[in-house]
Amino acid sequence: MLPAHLQELLTATVDGELTGAERRLVDKLLRESDEARVFHAQILRDAASLRGLPAASPSDDLAAHIVNLINDKAMMPTPLPMPRRKKTWTPERLLPWVSMATAAIVIIMVGVVSFAFFSAADRPLANQKKNEVATEQPKPPNDGLKNIGKHPWPNPNDRAAIEVAPEPREVKPVFVAKELPPTIETLPNPRVVGPNDIVAVPSQPESDPFRQVKIKLPVLLPLRDLDQAYPNKMVRDELKKDDAIHLDLFCKDSTRAAELLQAALKSRGQNMIVDAMAHERLKKKLKSEFVFYTESMTADEIAQLLEHLGADDKKAEAKKSGDGQFDKFMLAEFAVDDSRELSKLLGVPQFKLPKLKASGAIDPRKPLEANTVSQLGNTLPKGGPSRGEKVTLLISNGGAGHNPQASKEIKSFLDKRGDRKPGTVPMMLVLRTPG
Repeated sequence: MLPAHLQELLTATVDGELTGAERRLVDKLLRESDEARVFHAQILRDAASLRGLPAASPSDDLAAHIVNLINDKAMMPTPLPMPRRKKTWTPERLLPWVSMATAAIVIIMVGVVSFAFFSAADRPLANQKKNEVATEQPKPPNDGLKNIGKHPWPNPNDRAAIEVAPEPREVKPVFVAKELPPTIETLPNPRVVGPNDIVAVPSQPESDPFRQVKIKLPVLLPLRDLDQAYPNKMVRDELKKDDAIHLDLFCKDSTRAAELLQAALKSRGQNMIVDAMAHERLKKKLKSEFVFYTESMTADEIAQLLEHLGADDKKAEAKKSGDGQFDKFMLAEFAVDDSRELSKLLGVPQFKLPKLKASGAIDPRKPLEANTVSQLGNTLPKGGPSRGEKVTLLISNGGAGHNPQASKEIKSFLDKRGDRKPGTVPMMLVLRTPG
């Protein structure tokens, strides 16, 4: 069945009430729909039938019949609407306006009374200030400077004014010495500036209110996320910015984490020197805070070490939940407090970072024989412990009865310290556990 709006559209076609757009729509509908064509033919037949009906003419008594029907049913005509009356101002209409006018008058009166009250309260204070100004002693006149404001310069065309103008008087500073208490005899007499003295105010350096203070914040990242590009790049960039670093590595079990870290360092060519106290605590599985310190690793080697620890820890956690040891690490610049802590742990008065090793370039100012002897001295092996080898010291932070000055391992590490090679970054790594 055709929708109602299409039926109305086809009906309007027979009545001749279509617009141009509706005519095109009807033509398309008749081409595509059989049902529309059937409905259109039906209404055309109905319209033709209506037009073929004979015309009906009313009877002569139709009017009389209608009048009789109205009288029988007592029908009355519909009354016309009443004309609108003009508005009149009644008390009910005036009441809101009277209320608003009363409120406005009250507000104005309150404002006027408040202004008058506070003006009267301020008048005695103003009179008191006038009396104080009137009782002040007048300042002594300055004859030499009183005419400057009125006649700053004489008129060049007035020769009499130029000749009669008084010469400026030289103003000399006046020094007045006041009596000092008898207990202060060594201090100089203070200088009192008179009203006629001309003094210069010393200029003070202007402070910069917008001075920038740069604060470098540490980097805190999960160790297992170093296989991603952004954290990896961030760590490598931070390692290359500082001459020495402090690294806090958070772990579940410091003993197990220290063993894993030792194995990772040894795989990268680091010779481990383990303090006797740290070795004892590792052997007994005692909860401790272990400190690793090395001066022989570059920034790339430190980054690779962290990536290796993170990758292995991620594999262990994936293999069995809970086997992962490491959580996050915090990378910061080696600070003064770190130097003090290392001084206590190593038993030295003041710990200092090693100096960079001088390059082996030939000095043109020295003779060739001296340069050759110096290079041979650096190349030939020496007796005793070798300096400059890759060494990492493992010590424990704390422990009752521990004397770092009596530790052979710490002494051996200090003896093997030499000048820092170019590109190396001293690192203090601390294993920390929750709580």
